[in-house]
Amino acid sequence: MNRTKMDAEQKRTIMIRMYFFGLKKNTLEVFFDTTYLEYFKTTLTELGKEVLQQENHQSVMLTGCTSVPAEQLGQYFGFNETLSTTFHYKNNRVNKIEKDSYGNRKIPLIKEYIAQNHLTLTDVIYYTDDPESEDELIKLFGKTIIV
Repeated sequence: MNRTKMDAEQKRTIMIRMYFFGLKKNTLEVFFDTTYLEYFKTTLTELGKEVLQQENHQSVMLTGCTSVPAEQLGQYFGFNETLSTTFHYKNNRVNKIEKDSYGNRKIPLIKEYIAQNHLTLTDVIYYTDDPESEDELIKLFGKTIIV
């Protein structure tokens, strides 16, 4: 396989498998609690600090990040819910990606969420830092803000 001809999504899948395959969910959670959260807090951007000060309890965090640390970060910021890349576990260990929420792969997740919660796409204000990989996604919403 020629790595230089792989698209970003193929590279991402390989990277996630290399980093996470075989790890226990508990191991990831302990790493988040003991190491990642403190690092995250010390490197938080000004926008992140603004979001942290907002009332987010009615908002949903939609991210391409994996469920650990995404769920914990969603709680840290006070979001009502977090939609993220999830893993399939076998024998309590990461086996593969179950649902990928990278780039335009967020579309089915957000459509499912909107239908389940009786919302419309115009109800959503979508923030993105990656409009290139989310070009189809950002066309869906009433308002998109590129940060």
